[in-house]
Amino acid sequence: MGGLPPAQHVIRLRGHWQPSADGSGRFRAFGRPARLSPQERVWLVVGQLSPGAAVALNGHRLGTTDDSGTFAADITPLLAPRNRLEVLPAVAAVDASATGSVAATTAADRPDEPAAALHIVAAATPP
Repeated sequence: MGGLPPAQHVIRLRGHWQPSADGSGRFRAFGRPARLSPQERVWLVVGQLSPGAAVALNGHRLGTTDDSGTFAADITPLLAPRNRLEVLPAVAAVDASATGSVAATTAADRPDEPAAALHIVAAATPP
């Protein structure tokens, strides 16, 4: 993943992924990293998703995964004491049948859960 600053510390967000209320995606709660100094930034790094899957934090859409199913963003200004990370489906294919239904591929369709981590980096490090 190009452009990601080198991490001083990595916090892996393992397990505890739950289906969203409408079943369209998955979410996970996590706390703000303890002892985060004003000179540090927190980058969210998400992987193991379908290309084009949407990533949101605390109701703010951050963007979509790239062709490899990964995404990274500086989330420092959006962090709260408790946070909700959500991954939403990407439209992978349109079924050309008479029903015109849309087939979506999400993290829920994969055998593994999304891989997510918080990368703590020095604020002086350019993205």
